[in-house]
Amino acid sequence: MATGKYTKPYSESSVMREAAVALDLELQLPEDPGFVSRPPLVSLAQVIKRSRQLRAWFPAGIRTPEERWRAKAPEEFKF
Repeated sequence: MATGKYTKPYSESSVMREAAVALDLELQLPEDPGFVSRPPLVSLAQVIKRSRQLRAWFPAGIRTPEERWRAKAPEEFKF
């Protein structure tokens, strides 16, 4: 199978790739002098509500990755 006359050399086909690398894309974000990066504030009542909701959904608790693996693995691979 002769592919020499149907394909371009790499130097001719890489023009788009070189043009994309030449672009200088610098992200310009506005700066606020009073901005402080902090996690969102959540009230204690909301935390307790979500905790009770999680316990209602998973009464036996959430299994660890090891427990999930052991439940799926055949007997010969269990420790």
